[in-house]
Amino acid sequence: MQNQRIFSENEPNIVAYSYGENNAEKLWIITHLDVVSPGEESLWTVTKPFEPTVKEGRIYGRGSEDNGQSMVASVFAVKALKKLGIKPKRTVVLTFVADEEQGSKYGIQHLIKQGLFKKDDLIIVPDGGNENGSFVEIAEKSALWFRIRTIGKQTHASRPHQGLNAHRIGMDYALALDKMLHKKYPIRDEYFDPPESTFEPTKKDKNVDAVNIVPGEDITCFDCRVLPHYNIEEILNDINDLAKEFEKKTGASIKIEILQKMSLQNQQTSTQK
Repeated sequence: MQNQRIFSENEPNIVAYSYGENNAEKLWIITHLDVVSPGEESLWTVTKPFEPTVKEGRIYGRGSEDNGQSMVASVFAVKALKKLGIKPKRTVVLTFVADEEQGSKYGIQHLIKQGLFKKDDLIIVPDGGNENGSFVEIAEKSALWFRIRTIGKQTHASRPHQGLNAHRIGMDYALALDKMLHKKYPIRDEYFDPPESTFEPTKKDKNVDAVNIVPGEDITCFDCRVLPHYNIEEILNDINDLAKEFEKKTGASIKIEILQKMSLQNQQTSTQK
């Protein structure tokens, strides 16, 4: 087996070739090296996120399911072929990619730009499914992550009339945006889980250092997973139009910064086979 490391901005990608009868025809098995942040580690009361724990025949720990189990399974699959002396027709390529959880810019997107994948290659991404293996996912929702930066005027909390509370305006805008997006984009498609588009306010950045300060700046983030029935650009227009309404109404400045945008509009949906 030949190994190759492909780096992008110091993010490692590992590509390992197990040559078959035909080196030109390839079967790619792609898993990812990164994991979702564990969040507040003190809330992990049963196990610690980065200390693997075996309980009742199962391994618990961050990354054990997503995507460590598939990565290990792909290695053992090739190892089994080697042990049995089986040489498949296609060359099997185990590909361990970076930053799948953060948009894949330095992972699979980087590898695609290197021209590794060919039209007739077969590609398996074992990063979803069910217990009996009958579920095959052939598409996902579009992804849109963005940061809302609300700028007002800082002042002492005993003199709120002398400032412009960016925290209050930011909260009002985020709640109005949440309500508007769910109302305007309500389609359900039972092929997906969950079957509707999701628009979730998530990360909240620190604004001021003391309780008695009215914030002059406030930052909130949204994670949106949108059914392919909808156009991401239209949703972004709605987000910005509502921001302009709030700017006019409040006198604050509201800036929308896109953190990630991947559109899968008109792609096929997930199915079982």
